[in-house]
Amino acid sequence: MFSRAYIPFVAQLLKVLGERTSRAKLDELMQAVGRGLAAEWPRFRGGLDERVAAAALLLEELGALVAVEQRDQGFVIRGHGCLLAEAVHGRPEVCRAMESLLAELTETEVRQCCERGSHPRCCFEILPARQVPASAAP
Repeated sequence: MFSRAYIPFVAQLLKVLGERTSRAKLDELMQAVGRGLAAEWPRFRGGLDERVAAAALLLEELGALVAVEQRDQGFVIRGHGCLLAEAVHGRPEVCRAMESLLAELTETEVRQCCERGSHPRCCFEILPARQVPASAAP
């Protein structure tokens, strides 16, 4: 069983980092966190549709309820909530961690399109071809 201290600890850590670090630096840090998390899982294989399905399954294993929509030649993974809602608190940099995690695992370009209002919802646009390698993304 997880300690109830994790969520308030991480939320406070992110708040302090946000106060002491530039937005660009925090964004860069969150991207590195996502890439580090991706190193814990094998890359997804198959066509883009199979990799997107694997990404959605991973998000569900992490506790998200998501739906996959096909859009143009890519996909959108839309959450019915936010995995990191307690940590996000209007900080778009936090969403960058999940964005870079998914980009690494799907080996394609991913853009977060998350909603951060009173009811945060995850949203990730999966593009048909990687235009910039995740390790070189800003």
